[in-house]
Amino acid sequence: MPGGPIQGRRKRWRVTEPPSPEDISALGDIPPLVANLLARRGITTSEEAREFLEAGPGLFEDPGNLPEIALAVERLEIARQKAETVAVFGDFDADGVTGTALMMRALTRYGLLPMPYIPHRVTEGHGLNNGAVDKLKDQGATLIVTVDCGVTDVGPIAHAKNSDIDTIVTDHHLVTGSRPDAIAIINPRAPGSNYAFHHLTGVGMALKLSQALLEPTHPADWADGLMELAAIGTITDMAPLVDENRYIVN
Repeated sequence: MPGGPIQGRRKRWRVTEPPSPEDISALGDIPPLVANLLARRGITTSEEAREFLEAGPGLFEDPGNLPEIALAVERLEIARQKAETVAVFGDFDADGVTGTALMMRALTRYGLLPMPYIPHRVTEGHGLNNGAVDKLKDQGATLIVTVDCGVTDVGPIAHAKNSDIDTIVTDHHLVTGSRPDAIAIINPRAPGSNYAFHHLTGVGMALKLSQALLEPTHPADWADGLMELAAIGTITDMAPLVDENRYIVN
């Protein structure tokens, strides 16, 4: 070959040890090939196997277990009673855009008239920023709900508070540094969180807040038009399709 041989990086394959016959039998009456794959995923009991394969509602966590979600619901109820202008600020990636669309639908169904804000990828970048807060202030916003961002936006959230705008944060990113001065920070990874599943996406967090808002009054149809958006965002954000994410996408 002209120019000599092509040399690439060597990769080391790490192959899971094959499950034992005992591991296979512990999964119950499942075809051997399927049982083999499940065992390699770390599924060890027939109950876990059935739950994984059926992706039933038992995988869908109670939103009330999320930290500070009751505070968010209370603040949104006040906004509805006072007919406040609520802004939904989302990230510009697929997760943030689907989450913003989902949150807009949910808040509208709840009885609010929300307005969306997606920051410019180049001129604004990720996360809430002071310029966006000022624009939303000019449009009459008194409450901002973030989607897929917010846990690290200490400065812009303080700026919002100084502008008489409250903030509710829905985010799934790792919490680092100081806590923003928000009304509520809904994040399964927040310090002290007891939420069982830590791998929800930004749109997944928007879905859980929507569930907490709507399920009490719309138990049969609260998720209509919302679950589909959550599925798209979960897949495009390349979240692990296990547990609650698996139920959302199923």
